[in-house]
Amino acid sequence: MSSLHIFCYTFNQNGSYICPNVITHVYEMMKYSMTSSSAKTSDESAKHLPDIVCLGFQETRYGFEYYWDDLPFKNHYCLIHKIRLNGIGNVGIRGLGLYVLALRNLTSRGVEVSFASEKWVRYNHQYLGKGAVSVLATVRHIPTNMKSHILFINTHLPYSDGWEHGGIRERADSLEVLYDYIIRETAYEYVFILGDFNFRTQLAIANVD
Repeated sequence: MSSLHIFCYTFNQNGSYICPNVITHVYEMMKYSMTSSSAKTSDESAKHLPDIVCLGFQETRYGFEYYWDDLPFKNHYCLIHKIRLNGIGNVGIRGLGLYVLALRNLTSRGVEVSFASEKWVRYNHQYLGKGAVSVLATVRHIPTNMKSHILFINTHLPYSDGWEHGGIRERADSLEVLYDYIIRETAYEYVFILGDFNFRTQLAIANVD
């Protein structure tokens, strides 16, 4: 596990579709950040791409699986699993997506990444107008058959400007729900939580318990 590079990226779509150009931008950003300056060819660049990629989306209508054939991801990655929570109108949650990808050449390095059993995954869970989706990925070291489990969670916590309307306490309650229904119920060695936590820095520190 210590030799694996994991890239997590999340952003809000404001109720719109996931644009293929945005996904292509994410890919180029990964390639730029992970590629050494000495790499000359696209094959050499691919060696420096992250081994596992987790993409999260909030306030979105649909996922990028509709554009998969047109994306540069397809050349280097296989889509391990996707989960989508559809939006409900224009009020509250508009939709959550979570996608886990793995490099296609990982098996040649003795590593296999797969989607874990359904019983270890809690998803389509809504609370206080927002929600969370999760995927548990299993990483197996092929020569030794040793396994590690990575829990990826994408969440959108509720938002209220003032303490009198819930504010911090409302989001703290949502975090407790996330823990009770996903984290505590799942067997994992590593956990990545991404999304929109909706914490506002303008709230007076005296209001934070």
